[in-house]
Amino acid sequence: MSSASVNPCSLRESLRYLNWVYNPFQSLDVAQVYDLLSTRGPTERGLWLNLGYWREAGTLDDACVAMADLLAERVSITGADRVLDVGFGFADQDIRWVQTRAPRAIVGLNITASQVTGARARVANLRLNDRIDLREGSATVMPLPDVTFDVVTALKCAFRFRTCERFLAEAFRVLSPGGRLVVADILPMPTASGWGAYLQQRVSWAMVAGKFPIQKENIYTR
Repeated sequence: MSSASVNPCSLRESLRYLNWVYNPFQSLDVAQVYDLLSTRGPTERGLWLNLGYWREAGTLDDACVAMADLLAERVSITGADRVLDVGFGFADQDIRWVQTRAPRAIVGLNITASQVTGARARVANLRLNDRIDLREGSATVMPLPDVTFDVVTALKCAFRFRTCERFLAEAFRVLSPGGRLVVADILPMPTASGWGAYLQQRVSWAMVAGKFPIQKENIYTR
């Protein structure tokens, strides 16, 4: 008869994760949230962290790819473009864009050190280091020179910046004349009619805004 040992670190991580999910009073900052989530992504292919674009997708994996493709299409990424991708997660979209749109270069900024390390390893394994340059840095105080990029992207992350307004100011600073900016964001739905629907809407938004810290200054409607 044999007994299996339990890794204390894994157990602590699991307890922290459960506490974050189910404890309504547990609040973490952005880097802490993503350090906790680590590579526990809900997708089966890649490490996507966006909620997807579902017009034609049947799975979350397909929806996440469709969301990245939609951004690239809307901002018209071409082979001549130097792209800045802010809040790149594990760089799934950057890898996708290099493979499908072939921009001249992609620079990524991300404040979560563990994601930067993991994303760099993935890019290195695919031998894309010469095309994708991933850096640790803030979207609101970009360690980048003026007038550097043709395209700036933010895929489902701007709602967490302190603040979105400061990010936009930085994005316009680093964009070249005629440059393009595209953002996929999370916005509250128009106010529902009826007390029941209104209450459900307010509670669900409060839960999302609390678990994935959405700054009050970033809550705006279409």
